[in-house]
Amino acid sequence: MKQKSFETQIMKRIFKGYFKTVYCTFQAHHFMKENEPNRLDRYMTYEEINKYLDNILANNNDTTNELIIGKSYENRDIRGIKISTNSNITEADVTILLDGGIHAREWVSTVAVLYTISQLLENSSNSDLIANVHWYIFPMLNPDGYIFTMDPNGAIIYPWGFTDQLPADWEELDKCAKLAAEAMSKVNGSIYTVGPTTTTVGPGAGGSDDWAKGVARIKYVYTLELPGLNHPQGGFAPLESSLAPMIQETFEGIKAFVNYLKYNNNP
Repeated sequence: MKQKSFETQIMKRIFKGYFKTVYCTFQAHHFMKENEPNRLDRYMTYEEINKYLDNILANNNDTTNELIIGKSYENRDIRGIKISTNSNITEADVTILLDGGIHAREWVSTVAVLYTISQLLENSSNSDLIANVHWYIFPMLNPDGYIFTMDPNGAIIYPWGFTDQLPADWEELDKCAKLAAEAMSKVNGSIYTVGPTTTTVGPGAGGSDDWAKGVARIKYVYTLELPGLNHPQGGFAPLESSLAPMIQETFEGIKAFVNYLKYNNNP
């Protein structure tokens, strides 16, 4: 017990120092970049994220709609956007739900989702990714935690987290995830482990991914665990200098998922 208590205190000091370093870097870089509101290789404040979404909606009113799915405990809007070139959804269309920022300390997930929005709407070479595809994107599901805080390895995981049993269609889920992992590794050489949640990163009951698969009956459900402390660029909130390569490889993985769904499992 004494040894465990000692180890816990050491880890608390390590993480306290780590996040202090990250936050100091955030403050220094933020001052230099605050006049560049559309730069996404940085950590934005809550207000800046809302302003960015406002600009996206205003500049793309033919393909975007604002989504507000509720309010946080501290009464902040949980905002998102819908991206689609056609308001009517047919059986042949693909629907994508993408979210980030559900865990307060994982700032990089919000950056990756914002980068995806930018690539879909501001990079014409990705126009095929929104043709006959309906995107519902929420960059920050936990705004209270993001403001308050201002798996060590990369992984692509799928249900289940509450049990070590596999879903009936796990082989198809695994196949699609491995294609995404391969696409992501080509960008920077990062290695992403693929597998069910319980045996890949550990048991975790009550996750939104298990709910989406088990209750909402969504067939393809994945969680991307971005590189963490064991990654050379590491941490739940890596330094801003490492954001660009990380979010670029994340987007390549998202593209692989969409292409798998659009083109009859042949991206």
